[in-house]
Amino acid sequence: MAAITIPRPVLVLDLDNTLLHTIPAVHLAPGEAYLLRRPPPTKPGQQQMFFDMAATHGYLTKLRPFVRTFLREAGAMYDLRICTMGTRDYAHHMARLLDPDGALFSPARIVAREDLKEADRKGLDDVVPGGDLRAVVILDDTVEVWEKHLDNLVSLRPYDYFAGRWRRGKSFAQMRMDEEEAEGGLAIALDLLRRAHEMFLDQGAGGDLREVLRRLRKKPELRVPRR
Repeated sequence: MAAITIPRPVLVLDLDNTLLHTIPAVHLAPGEAYLLRRPPPTKPGQQQMFFDMAATHGYLTKLRPFVRTFLREAGAMYDLRICTMGTRDYAHHMARLLDPDGALFSPARIVAREDLKEADRKGLDDVVPGGDLRAVVILDDTVEVWEKHLDNLVSLRPYDYFAGRWRRGKSFAQMRMDEEEAEGGLAIALDLLRRAHEMFLDQGAGGDLREVLRRLRKKPELRVPRR
């Protein structure tokens, strides 16, 4: 008897306010300008998390706490893709910050603004054309852009390191602190993605991650994180 083949699931990742936060330096709020002189220190043994490109590109980028562990562990379970409304140059630059060795995000796995069929919407046809949508999970802080694929969506609270122009209340940068790794959005999402992956494999051939997510949403202790 031939072995049953279960497709390797795909995880589609947003960039801004999901894996990182980028802001033009000119939009730094009062109490954040110190970052241009004294960026947050890199912990011993940790890769760089804050990138000051104000002098050349005019923006600052802060990676979300736990992001490298998240990508490494999620990448062991899922094929990772990026889908962003940022430009292609921006998306590829951010991918290099997140994945300096290029082990997770080849250029073919990155979908940017220029690749989207609709300017204000993201679609799985753009990311996995012809793919089996039963084996796809999306992680994004914005729900509205995925209106055609809500059954595939895991929505998590946005990561706002900088205040920017729209945030109410003080930012992490203004408070000179950051999201907790162990209790932050990516740690919560990774736990759910592990459970979803196990349940998907348990379904065998013909499994459907959309059904898995529906089941998880019904359990308070396993609830998909929302804003």
